[in-house]
Parts: sequence; structure tokens; C-alpha cells
Amino acid sequence: MKGNFMKKTLIALFLSFSGLATSAYAQDELTISKLAVDQDTKAEFQKMTANQHLPLWITQGGTNSQSQKVSIAGKPYLVLISCKPHDCG
Repeated sequence: MKGNFMKKTLIALFLSFSGLATSAYAQDELTISKLAVDQDTKAEFQKMTANQHLPLWITQGGTNSQSQKVSIAGKPYLVLISCKPHDCG
């Protein structure tokens, strides 16, 4: 299963529209790599991904797609997608 996940090289993170996510999103287009390095979001991103064993390209050079707002059970989320550079197929 882990190998299949890595072969797909696609990850989607669901972020609640908390004050942190909303303020970061309002400033500019939010991406996974920006969450990982931005002073306002870095600590929360590290907590969120602490046990995920993500490949390095996700936070350093992944190809990001435009974020999408979704609602699940009436709760708003932001979907962020990143894929391995030159392998987004």
C-alpha cells in the first residue's frame, strides 16, 4: 500500500478553515509548500504532518494545484494538492 501511495505521488491535505488557515489563505494562494515554510503556519503544518512520513518534494518543490474549498458534513475545508515534479500523471 505504501508503495502505491508513493507511485501515485499525489497528496491532498484537508485544512479546516480555522483562523490560521483563513488568514493565510486570504493573504495569497495557499499551497502545501507555503504552509511548510511560512512563519505563521509552519508550526501547525509540522504538527499536522508529524506522523505522515511525507516525501521531501511535498514541502520542497512539489507541483501545486489551485486549492479548492469543500464542505464535509457542513464543515468547510480547503483541499491542497501537490504532486512530484515531472510526475503528475
